[in-house]
Amino acid sequence: MRFRSRLQRKGLFSIALPVMILILSGFQKSWALSIQSYTLDADGITCKCNTGVMKVKICKEDIVRVAYSPTTTIPERPLKVVTAQWETPQFTKDESGDIITLQTSRIKIKVNKTNANITYTDLSDEVILSEYAKTANAVTVEGVSTHNFTGEFNSPADEGLFGLGQHMAGKVNYKGLTEVCDQDYGLRSTAVSVLVSSRGYGIFWDTYAKVTFKGNLANNSRYSLTSECGDVLDYYFFYGPEIDQVISGYRTATGKVPLFPKWAYGLIQSKDRYQSQKEYLAVKDGYRKNKIPLDCIVQDWHYWDGAGKQGCYCFHSSYGDVKSTITQMHEDNLHTMISIWSQMEEGSPPFANFNSKGWLWPSDGATHFIDAYNSQAREEFWKLIYNAFFDPNKQGWDAWWLDNDEPFPYPNGFNRRTLTTAMGKGVLFYNSYSFPMTEMAYKNWRKDIPEKRFVVLHRANFAGQQAHSTMQWNNDIDCNFPTLKNCVPSGLNSTISGIPHWCTDIGGY
Repeated sequence: MRFRSRLQRKGLFSIALPVMILILSGFQKSWALSIQSYTLDADGITCKCNTGVMKVKICKEDIVRVAYSPTTTIPERPLKVVTAQWETPQFTKDESGDIITLQTSRIKIKVNKTNANITYTDLSDEVILSEYAKTANAVTVEGVSTHNFTGEFNSPADEGLFGLGQHMAGKVNYKGLTEVCDQDYGLRSTAVSVLVSSRGYGIFWDTYAKVTFKGNLANNSRYSLTSECGDVLDYYFFYGPEIDQVISGYRTATGKVPLFPKWAYGLIQSKDRYQSQKEYLAVKDGYRKNKIPLDCIVQDWHYWDGAGKQGCYCFHSSYGDVKSTITQMHEDNLHTMISIWSQMEEGSPPFANFNSKGWLWPSDGATHFIDAYNSQAREEFWKLIYNAFFDPNKQGWDAWWLDNDEPFPYPNGFNRRTLTTAMGKGVLFYNSYSFPMTEMAYKNWRKDIPEKRFVVLHRANFAGQQAHSTMQWNNDIDCNFPTLKNCVPSGLNSTISGIPHWCTDIGGY
């Protein structure tokens, strides 16, 4: 996305590695947990607590789900980030005093009835990870009666903590630091609430809301993860002890990584922006004439200027016969990618239909985003862009750049926290907009264009999107060496969060 007024300049993408204000009011209460009784289930235990219910589910020998709700049941999750169909392994249960021990062939899960805390050990009782506390606070956020949840974990002095998606603070190890998982265009940050430890375990903090990580509690002897709001504390524990095993566990839960088409592992060229067919093809000719390897050229935004409004899904006449352009690219063994925002301007052909059905937000301003949480809106959007751009019998573009998928409120400002989506108040789903969009794109592409592998370039990474064949680029970064330096740890942490395909605008923007 190109917001800043600058001279047009070239930028290169290459595969480098496989302030909002919290408004809380009406604090009602918080409570410490204890277990009053429990039942042994086929897949773990269900605990009746002094307030609410906690489920400890053994997903695999080395994967455990812990879910706590202050109500009487664990609610269903409206967005299915964890997609695995678990086959419960064999396990045993033992009880001694206040400790309930569940043991698989790889780990022990020790549940303390006094405080509902859980300790994970290996089979020789060496501690891998232990909880310090789980807490819930009844709060009102953006007018919604909800809860925020915190999981606090003990952390030895020599532990290294990595992941949490992309953050541009220049830090690799989050031990002793604070960070916020927030899809924030201005901060160039993403929201992948996956934490990987040098002690051989990982945690996926499963929430759609903003998450605060504090790695400096109790003189750096504890860390915490806090969801701003939601209806359940929900996390997954993955045991390695090798880091690759931890990441494998995360992908077992949330989905494997599809192979890209071969060309997508190469050099991708983009500029803000090519304004004609002649200019676009001249880049192709220049690379080939100079015998410089190149695999894809991106068409950035505003190709519709002079032909219609955003959402018209058309090109200005200066682009000529777009199908011919793509044919010429393919003849030179090059591929094509086009930027399509999930946005519509008033006056564009599909606007009236989408708006009348309540599929767009905000309700005022010139530009409106598709409600990604409405399945009908997503499917109708796919039909529009497939017919306009991806149908091989029409234009046949090879890949999609889903730009601005936080979404950042451009050009007319709005607060995505206060919006009403098809699933509920925006603050409850604050970080997750890109997930249903890329899921929709992946499934429909595989259905409608099965002969061509799918890849989508985007920037708002969220847990589970590796299964949608996504490639994250690291935003509209500045053109200076401090930024380049910070890209290295941000890329490393982004990929160790379980989503391997990350790239940087190596020319800056």
